[in-house]
Amino acid sequence: HDALPILRHRCKGALVIVLLILCGIADLVTTYLGLKRGDTEANPVALPVMKLLGPVAGLLALKLLCTAIIVGVLMLRPSWWPLGAAFVGGYVLVLANNIRVLRKS
Repeated sequence: HDALPILRHRCKGALVIVLLILCGIADLVTTYLGLKRGDTEANPVALPVMKLLGPVAGLLALKLLCTAIIVGVLMLRPSWWPLGAAFVGGYVLVLANNIRVLRKS
């Protein structure tokens, strides 16, 4: 009986990790498509990194770093899966905006 809550947290954490990775890939793709057609990046944290490393490498570096941190936290503390879920929710909002911008043309 003691193992059930831990297992539930691990399953939820694993689901959050998968969703986080999928959202990150979707964000990269939609951002790249927008940049390719002349749109600008709205994230003030991403802009200097993109200028330093280039748009694709900068975005990829930021996504990998953020994802690695969140995955690391969830691996060490599976019960913190709601924190990861909050990041997924944020990604969904970012993706909705990216799609809205892409549809404007």
